[in-house]
Amino acid sequence: MKSEDESRLQRLLRDTAYCVEATDYEALALWVENHEKVSWLQENPGYGITVGECAGMPVTICLTWNWLNGHLIVFYEPTSQVVDHRMVEKWLKENLPAFALSQQCNAMNFGHCLQAIREPI
Repeated sequence: MKSEDESRLQRLLRDTAYCVEATDYEALALWVENHEKVSWLQENPGYGITVGECAGMPVTICLTWNWLNGHLIVFYEPTSQVVDHRMVEKWLKENLPAFALSQQCNAMNFGHCLQAIREPI
């Protein structure tokens, strides 16, 4: 990864206000349901991150960001053939301050995220 990409990624990780575990389809469904209720702007591009290895195979997650009511929200999804959820959670806690502070939910509980970002910045 180029140094400018690394610094951009570090800024995104640092500035994330809330973390949502969601597949691409779940994220799309959440956008369809909510984009007229909150200001929703996509931040490009996302990143594929290898967080470790399990049984000789990479464990990867996909991270994409959106601005909701002026708050930076990351949508993440483990995408590798082999997924170790403890390894993914450990990486998220170590690299996303919002995740470590329990500012997180899954797609089914997206209302928690909406409640957290109710007010624009």
